[in-house]
Amino acid sequence: MSLQRHYCGKLDEELYTATLSGGFELWMMPKKGARQTVAQLSVASGVIHQMEGRYGVGVAHMLEHLLFEKPEGEIAQRFADLGGDINASTGLEGTEYVLTCGVGVEECVPLLFELVFDGRWTEERLDREREIIASEIGLYGDDPEWVGYYSSLSNAYGNHPIAWEIAGDQSLVETLDTGFLQRWHQTFYRPNNIAFFVAGDFEVRGFLSACETALRQYALPCSPRGMELINPLSECPPCQDATEKWASIELPIRNAQVFIALPDLLTAGEGRNVQRELALELSLDMVLGPTCDAYVALYEAGLVAGDTFAADVCMESTCGFLLISAETADPQAFTRETFDALSHSFRRADFEGDIDRAKKKMYGQLVRSFETPEGCVHLMEAARQLGASGPFDYMEALDTLTSEGVFDQWKQGVGHLGGGVALILPPRGGQYELK
Repeated sequence: MSLQRHYCGKLDEELYTATLSGGFELWMMPKKGARQTVAQLSVASGVIHQMEGRYGVGVAHMLEHLLFEKPEGEIAQRFADLGGDINASTGLEGTEYVLTCGVGVEECVPLLFELVFDGRWTEERLDREREIIASEIGLYGDDPEWVGYYSSLSNAYGNHPIAWEIAGDQSLVETLDTGFLQRWHQTFYRPNNIAFFVAGDFEVRGFLSACETALRQYALPCSPRGMELINPLSECPPCQDATEKWASIELPIRNAQVFIALPDLLTAGEGRNVQRELALELSLDMVLGPTCDAYVALYEAGLVAGDTFAADVCMESTCGFLLISAETADPQAFTRETFDALSHSFRRADFEGDIDRAKKKMYGQLVRSFETPEGCVHLMEAARQLGASGPFDYMEALDTLTSEGVFDQWKQGVGHLGGGVALILPPRGGQYELK
């Protein structure tokens, strides 16, 4: 095991990386005097993974829930007794276990490893968790943000893992049994399939030692069988006809909402990286950011309710897409004007916006992210997902991006203008009223 130090003079920040026994990756950013420390164990166990012919939809999420209660009882209280708060979430490419605490994060490391590596639960626990998740699934069905997000992705990608809801459906949850879940845990929850990110007030050597000790105590033997990571965009390219697909869904809400998902159709075999993520974010800011003409026109026309407009780039190693959403009094007009603004942006002469202004804004956002342990952990994980050597690559990439390069990646990525649109509407007879 060798400990490597990476330093960014522009930010005066340090990153330490090491690969421990079994291939366990450790990324550490010490921040002396930070009020809190954030530690995140990221397991490559998500919706897109497969074992024994089954995808991880529903499976990875169920396992996340089950690991929180050991036969001795609920583990969250033991974290609280140590002054820590523990949470977890499952996504497309992985499951994240996030610990937030003050000083003394090393004391929580053994408990965090016990949480993740100790795959013991009872049949009674599994039965209770089925009921809890079934209730969650029912609640998701009435959540306009959740429904709009997945409906727009489904329209963009079709019946594909990218658009599958993480928890699955009730019938799928009922099929999960202890034997399969334990085999999934043994296959995916192993040292070389996990990365550990930490930022805050801690001592590097002490934290490293705590991790090595906890690994020896809790890590399960490696088991390579059954793991297969697919690349959804190369195996099943979405939007081949380059037309947007619409869906209208009624929910008990006051104001209509629009969700637009535009996939980044990266050519099969090409890898996503931090340059591409930044290029799409810069472009989106110049085309639909709060200071650009298109956004001002939407707002002045009364097509955006208050501060509900959002335009984000979602980028992971296997997929990338833009997600645009807003509450609006006229969903059709909002969607039409948004697509019109995007269409104009794909002509080089009409690529509006000041690249220098956008880069300065992005630089400020990155600096602010490095100022907090939570932001540092997010950047470390994002950099690792996109094959970067560390979070400082974001600063270096931003310096090298040019207007021409940004435009080329913007047009290559989403210039097809094919995607999914979901209109979440009040019940028939309701009014589209702006707040």
